[in-house]
Amino acid sequence: MSYSVFTYGTLSFPDVLEVVVGRQWPGIEAALDGYRCARFVGGQFPGLIASPDDRVLGVVYRDIDRATLARLDDFEGDLYVRRLLEVTVDGAPLAAFTYLVAARFHARFAGDWDRDWFARHHKRAFIARLTRR
Repeated sequence: MSYSVFTYGTLSFPDVLEVVVGRQWPGIEAALDGYRCARFVGGQFPGLIASPDDRVLGVVYRDIDRATLARLDDFEGDLYVRRLLEVTVDGAPLAAFTYLVAARFHARFAGDWDRDWFARHHKRAFIARLTRR
């Protein structure tokens, strides 16, 4: 069995995904309504928090196998919970797993996460930390 996974933050970068799971997948642009992408206070990574009037743009990776999904679960840890949600790809709905901030950690996320800011200022160091794990 294979799965679709919607990514909106660090994993939406193919080179980060490759370091985390050991290979790249072609990504497809997608959107998720009803959430916002908040920044972890004191960190460079984001989390999704329910927000009825907002929309998050991201990337869907398809044909993800169980072993890769397990690696993603390990990477996301207890800070996030994996949920099956409906995203939009090319105007059509698609069921995809995504990682939401666990309710008990909502207070640790504030403001908006900026993908371009992360790419310019933190992505290289983030990947270096991942490769040392």
